[in-house]
Amino acid sequence: MKEKIESSLERVSKWVEDHDYKGYDPGDGQLSFLHALTFHNPFLERLLTAAVLRSPFNIRPWIESSRTFPPRAWATWRGATSEGSL
Repeated sequence: MKEKIESSLERVSKWVEDHDYKGYDPGDGQLSFLHALTFHNPFLERLLTAAVLRSPFNIRPWIESSRTFPPRAWATWRGATSEGSL
């Protein structure tokens, strides 16, 4: 079991490193040019966020959203995978 967990962590770690620790933000819809179409209406803002988050395919490139470096997620990841944490 421990070998399987270590193998999974190694694969995830490789994927994260290959992508330079960058990823999409769940709130990418709020950061796109489409946000202006919500007119600061909370319901429309939530609808936009849900549409981007739940889309069956990746629409982020079309709404001009790019992968970013999330410092908080990186710190959590590095803390979880540091030596002696298993």
